[in-house]
Amino acid sequence: MGLPEIKYITEKEYLTAERLATEKHEYFQGKIFAMSGASKAHNEIFTNAFGELIIRLKGKPCRPYGSDFRVNIPKNTLYT
Repeated sequence: MGLPEIKYITEKEYLTAERLATEKHEYFQGKIFAMSGASKAHNEIFTNAFGELIIRLKGKPCRPYGSDFRVNIPKNTLYT
């Protein structure tokens, strides 16, 4: 018995499916990976760090974004 066949999908297929998904996923080189949910401690750390970033970046060209903002790194096809 061999290994199961891995189905690779295109970036377009990933983005279409992700718009309808109820869970978050990452995409890397044709494969999709489910992302785990965040703990209470993680959310508290994020909130504190995010607040500090907002204060320190005020008036500067950089902006912080939360985890619902999708980022694409074309060089290696990562969507996270």
